[in-house]
Amino acid sequence: MKMPRHRVVASSPLINLITELSSSTTPISSGSPTPQIPLSQQLATLSSTTPPLNGANPAPQALPAVVASTVTAPCPVAPTRVDVDFVLVDHSVHSLRFELKALIPAVECVADFLNAIEKYPNHFNGQPSEELLSLIAVIEDADPNAPGLSEDDTNANWGHRQLSGAWRMLLSKWDNIGNATVACKLVAAVARTCKVARLLCTERKISANSFLCDNYLEQMIASLWTRWREAGGPIVEKKKTADLSATEENTPPIEDHVNTGVGEGSADVSVETVTPTLSKVPSKPELEKLLSGLLIEDLKSLCQTFKLTFAKKPLKEDIKKAIVDSPFCVSEADIKKAIVDSPFCVSEAGLAELRSLSQARKELKKKKKD
Repeated sequence: MKMPRHRVVASSPLINLITELSSSTTPISSGSPTPQIPLSQQLATLSSTTPPLNGANPAPQALPAVVASTVTAPCPVAPTRVDVDFVLVDHSVHSLRFELKALIPAVECVADFLNAIEKYPNHFNGQPSEELLSLIAVIEDADPNAPGLSEDDTNANWGHRQLSGAWRMLLSKWDNIGNATVACKLVAAVARTCKVARLLCTERKISANSFLCDNYLEQMIASLWTRWREAGGPIVEKKKTADLSATEENTPPIEDHVNTGVGEGSADVSVETVTPTLSKVPSKPELEKLLSGLLIEDLKSLCQTFKLTFAKKPLKEDIKKAIVDSPFCVSEADIKKAIVDSPFCVSEAGLAELRSLSQARKELKKKKKD
């Protein structure tokens, strides 16, 4: 006997509701009939709240778009790269006297210290500490174009990173310094840092009234001078202009330990500044040869030393011409003649600085070729 077939109907909330609604009856009351909601409206309402028949997840409702307010930080502008390889400071006493007079002219102990180590360069023959040699290397090798330098470590503050450490502890006794040559090398390294700071501000068009490294240079020289005396280093007395005879014929010979700086000064000006040694004046061809190897920064330093002024900012060729031709011209060639003709250029110290700069430039060019 065949069994009757039954159709299997999928069960779902929607079908069950339809079945229930179709089989239910509305009771009749004696009062006003209860209004009935049409089936189509109920189905429409139901379809908006029930899941689809195929059992899939309902489509997610779109959320209101949220616009995030983002703040974009300004990209830091990399500072202008400045070539500083040509900036040199020789560690000879003559060169340091020339450089320090331009950088820190008001520091009184500079002349005292340089006079002492110039007169007695071999009074101390000790070896410097490794820490001090490392400090000199750090100062000499510092790169002002290195990435990541903060404003506290560059431009007018150049030298802060290298010199804000424990150098005072290293200079707490002369034993760490050892000898006069090492002391001069340390001073030369810091003096070069001062010149680089000035060059950075000039090339990057930054106005600076002072340079942090100048303070370190002053403090370091004062510390070296103190350590020299504490260790028993001799002190050289400067000869005063008041001690000079009234006539040039009776002027005593200049001793090699006397401060022989160039330029105008007070009663403490050295003998040689007042009575230049004319026999040491080079010929103009020799002077032009010396000047030809210098850079514009060297020439500007010479202008400061020889008290040369200009009506406008000179170019390199303008400066040379001014040295050779006229004390107050505005060209580089004028500066060359100014040094030749100026009474300040014929001093032994002035010419020694000029020759020292010229020799330093030659050595630098030779190193680059090698």
